[in-house]
Amino acid sequence: MVSRFIAVLVFICCCVSSANAVGTVELSALNESNWPGFFQEGYSHSTPSAQCDHQAFAEFIRSKRSLTPAQISRRLQAKLRACEPEVLYSTPNVELQSYVSLKYPIHLSQQVHRVVIQLPNGRIVKGSMGFQKSRDPRPLMVVRCGLFCEANNLFTTNALIMRFLEEGPFHVVVLESMTATDYIVENHRLSLGGLYGGREVLEVIQVLKDSDYGSLFSSFHVHGISLGGNSALMAAVYASQNPDRFPKISSVSAICPVIDLEGSISGIYHRSLVNQISTRMTNSQLHEVYESVDYLNQNYSPSDFDDLDSDEYMQLISDAAVDDAKNLTEGGWDLAPFKGEEISTRYDFYRASRMQDLQKYIKIPTYLFHASNDKVVLHVDNFKKMQESLEARPNPYMSLLQLERGDHCAFGMAYGWNTFSTIQRELLLREAPEMETVAQEFEVDRISEGDWFGGSYDLGEGESFARYSFHHSPGDLFVELHLKIFTTGDSDWSPRRYLWKCHEKTPSMAPSACYRTKEVRLSLQKLGLDAAAFDNKQSSNQLERVLNVRAFLGNRQKATIIGTSDYPEVLSIEFETLKEEFQARFEH
Repeated sequence: MVSRFIAVLVFICCCVSSANAVGTVELSALNESNWPGFFQEGYSHSTPSAQCDHQAFAEFIRSKRSLTPAQISRRLQAKLRACEPEVLYSTPNVELQSYVSLKYPIHLSQQVHRVVIQLPNGRIVKGSMGFQKSRDPRPLMVVRCGLFCEANNLFTTNALIMRFLEEGPFHVVVLESMTATDYIVENHRLSLGGLYGGREVLEVIQVLKDSDYGSLFSSFHVHGISLGGNSALMAAVYASQNPDRFPKISSVSAICPVIDLEGSISGIYHRSLVNQISTRMTNSQLHEVYESVDYLNQNYSPSDFDDLDSDEYMQLISDAAVDDAKNLTEGGWDLAPFKGEEISTRYDFYRASRMQDLQKYIKIPTYLFHASNDKVVLHVDNFKKMQESLEARPNPYMSLLQLERGDHCAFGMAYGWNTFSTIQRELLLREAPEMETVAQEFEVDRISEGDWFGGSYDLGEGESFARYSFHHSPGDLFVELHLKIFTTGDSDWSPRRYLWKCHEKTPSMAPSACYRTKEVRLSLQKLGLDAAAFDNKQSSNQLERVLNVRAFLGNRQKATIIGTSDYPEVLSIEFETLKEEFQARFEH
């Protein structure tokens, strides 16, 4: 029987379209993408100690269940600062480049589909949607991506699918940005989100809840990236202040979120690092959507777009967004805290999206992640303003995690994929009480090929395990376990002991000459897996990445082997399942 923790989903629906009185949901196959880049295997690029590896962060967060989001963020911030020398990637300023180079053929997955959602007001929102294999209800993560994002088969969408769907227990839908070209053409409107951005996310959730897929969702969670983070925060405001209008939202989270919309939009059109890219993309998009947007074809000719400078691009985009908001709020907006208000000026529009002023309305657990070295959504224009607001008016529901590095949303590249995935997942699982984490355990000597204990594999004096990782090739009957062994300069295994004083180093902070690697082959069959299910690059990468994020090697007392010379005796693989007390509730 294929094991529960990693089996590839075959999601069988009686139809690929779900309609109800207030909206429709249509699923289809994803388009293939030839995005150049590299596969993310999921293991740590450093050799953190047992106190700073991803499993330690999981246990730390789980032990703080009683803390508020604000309280746990302060505790977690301190632990991260203490561990940063061990976990941070040694080469700075390459995180964003690595992030946009993420490659993953998600179209090969049987779990993920292209989705088109029509809202009650007729608007069309496209994206990608992935389902867990279990027919039991699971939490749904609704994601709004960032500026120009189409939510198709590219690195941003794929990273979310990898983290939330494959490594976690969430169903996932990633929605295109309101600034995506397809969205503008389909809906004949040019906007930046703002006032309407959060509402649309909640309207999507309502349609999904009322659809034929609604019985699959145990709770609803909202996540935002960059500009989409502003919409996620606005959704938190609306859901908190209008609890009877929308389905209950259990958590909101955002990475590298736009806090102050006006300052951020100004920045992308005026800062030398990003303004050339932004103006070029805006120019191209304006030509593409010209015939679809009345505000454009009534006020400009296509040739006008080629003569605009940065200030004029921002003015055009802002005025188009104001025009859209003016139409939406005519007669008065109907949601608190803006009930009765009308948008008529640029000041009105941007004032209604300053999340540092609106955080006081949020009563839903909300987790924000931001890097100090973000070159796109600057710290001083965004996260710092939220920090100052919370210092002046604390909100126990708001968790702020300021990371030293990670640039724009590339935290997994800076801190290690498994480390950030674990932190993000465990924080959000705090707000999904219907789920529990369990482990499937295997005795290592029974699943490994041959007798690898003893003999030439003995650890020498002064040696200890520094890291382990899992590797798989498509179609292989085995997964390779790589054991990275720290060896002191006095060890017989150290080939360059005369050059390196390894005995003066620690296993987590030593040069490469202080390590050796032992490889062990683990049988997929003995893990309860069918090798035929992992015969392509997508499924093979999913297998090794999930193992590197969710597997734990320990002794029989379940203590880690990291930092010790104890041979691994038990392989534990964690996954989430629906608690028994919730099963009966969802069945009815």
